[in-house]
Formats: sequence, structure tokens, C-alpha cells
Amino acid sequence: MIEGFAIIMAVLLAGDFLNKVLGVPLPAPVIGLVLMVLLLMINIIKEKKIEKAAEFLLANMIIAFIPGMVKVKEIYPQIKTEIVGILVTCIVSTFLINLVTAKVADTLIRRKK
Repeated sequence: MIEGFAIIMAVLLAGDFLNKVLGVPLPAPVIGLVLMVLLLMINIIKEKKIEKAAEFLLANMIIAFIPGMVKVKEIYPQIKTEIVGILVTCIVSTFLINLVTAKVADTLIRRKK
């Protein structure tokens, strides 16, 4: 599992490096994610090598959201006048993300057959 974490971290660091060198207007983690997908697709990285580490990270992902939730609680008095707009934006964007994800998954599954 440590090898899997090392691979994941190396790809994320490569994404950060590319972000700084190329100056692309995308967050470094997004570049790292795209890089990971490409490396998996062309079999440079084998899925089995990162599977256990990725499962562990997914199972414990909630830990990453705790600092953000604490910050929201701290700034709530400042944002309470905008809370309806924020909630609507969150709900609509979540719906759209789920819709696009479902369409992409459906397209990939149909292609595989």
C-alpha cells in the first residue's frame, strides 16, 4: 500500500510541477488527476499498484472536509445574508456534476461493449 501512496503522491507532485512550469489556469490537483488518468489509460501505472491506497483514501475522504466545515462555521455570520444563493448554487452544481458523470459513465460503458 505504501508503494501506491508513493505513486499517487508522485503524480500529484508532477501535477503541481506542471502547473507551476506551464502556468496553466487549472488547479494543480486537477492536472495531477488528468495525468493519473492518462498514465492509467496507457498502462504506465497499473491499477493494482494504487488500488489499495486509493480505496483507503476514498474510505477516509471525510477527514479532508473537516477543516473546511470548521471554517464555514467560523465565517457563517459573514455569509448568512448570502446563504440561500450559496445553497442553490451547491444544489444545482451537485445535480449538474452528477448528470455529467452519469452521462460520461454511460458513454464509457457503451463503448466498452
